[in-house]
Amino acid sequence: MAMTRRQKERLYKLVLNPPKGSKLEAAKKYGVDLTLNLRLLALTPNERVKEHDRALRLALDLRAAGERARLRAAQKKHPEKRIQKKNKDK
Repeated sequence: MAMTRRQKERLYKLVLNPPKGSKLEAAKKYGVDLTLNLRLLALTPNERVKEHDRALRLALDLRAAGERARLRAAQKKHPEKRIQKKNKDK
């Protein structure tokens, strides 16, 4: 169940102006962007799963791009060797 508009407003007010000496204040001073947590809490569980899936796909795509770039760099550095991608099934 998603939060009501009133609940969201109260939470944003609390996060933007945390009570003195609270853990929220300490986190905010440390540099934690508490509004990101609120944004995620405002999502339904299904929306959170979709958000996670998008982030995971991006991370996997970035990893694959990095592996391809390392392979190309290694092949340029040692053109006489046939360098292959590591087999992850081993």
